[in-house]
Amino acid sequence: QLSSRKAIMLQQWDFDTQTEGCVYDAEENALYVGQEELGIWRFGLSDGSRTLVEAIEAGNLVADVEGLDIYRRGDQRWLVASSQGEDAYAVYAMDPWRLVAKFRIGADYQRGLDGASETDGLAVTSAPLPGYPLGILVVQDGRNRSPQANQNFKVVDWRKIDALIKTAH
Repeated sequence: QLSSRKAIMLQQWDFDTQTEGCVYDAEENALYVGQEELGIWRFGLSDGSRTLVEAIEAGNLVADVEGLDIYRRGDQRWLVASSQGEDAYAVYAMDPWRLVAKFRIGADYQRGLDGASETDGLAVTSAPLPGYPLGILVVQDGRNRSPQANQNFKVVDWRKIDALIKTAH
């Protein structure tokens, strides 16, 4: 049975340009928001702080900033962001904040798969899945060229991303 109760707005933020993805970090009680042309914001929900943690100007992201999600394993947390303007993905360690990996999802023509491009949204999980013991990254692929097709989703084994993170240390 559906309830007729109304949700109560707790906080509101205004932006001067378009925002896209957002993700809540329960560990920090913070909200991360991608502002397409500016970068990634961190909003401290306990103290009301607002910090631009990754500006486009820093050179690690190319507008538009789109999908965001947080991958958690043990006491480690990484924020994954799609850098739509270059069809790439950036992975940030969150404490302390720093870029630890950047990559593109390339084509595998042997299997009939093109790469990923124009990603609007993404999701990660660290839950072990059959064949993916460290979890996966799933990205929306906005443009399929080989073969020409509607948009779809690409799945990446987190072990491949983990290897990129380890080479950055």
